Amino acid sequence: MEKREIIDAIKLRASAIFGYLSENEDLFLSEKTSELDYTIGVENLLRWSGELNQHINGLKGFKYVDAAAKFVKAVTKLPLPDSEIENKDTPFYRKKVVFTGNLKAFPYRDEIASIIKQYGADINSSISSRTDIVIVGSGAGPSKMKKIEELQANGSSIRLIYEPEFLEILEKYNIK
Repeated sequence: MEKREIIDAIKLRASAIFGYLSENEDLFLSEKTSELDYTIGVENLLRWSGELNQHINGLKGFKYVDAAAKFVKAVTKLPLPDSEIENKDTPFYRKKVVFTGNLKAFPYRDEIASIIKQYGADINSSISSRTDIVIVGSGAGPSKMKKIEELQANGSSIRLIYEPEFLEILEKYNIK
């Protein structure tokens, strides 16, 4: 792609994002928006943002966008400070939590991870001796499961919570 084409593509994507936000502002601000509608709206924005990011990275000298995106992702993975935690009396408070496999009730793992983070969970992507809880869905990663077995054999007390029990915990503690 020539630079002119890249700039035109950037303008088109930025304009699509702006237009979508302008037309759907209530979708993102209203407490009455269904989770499905909100998720679809966020997915649209993420898709267009990803396309925009690709085009921006196509311009020489604009590789900083990837670094900024990685920084934002790293910051959002940090546990919340105690003052922002909704309820400290849940099994997730101050626990390192890892997800593996697919949760039928939560096809978008980031969504449920964000929810339990509000209850004090420290979300991690890999298993380690510091992992407290692993939420296990269908098709759980064999390498993660093997790592859990090895760590448990060496004395780590990693708690496995399968989806049915996870849903019961969410209901019991009114986590939504």
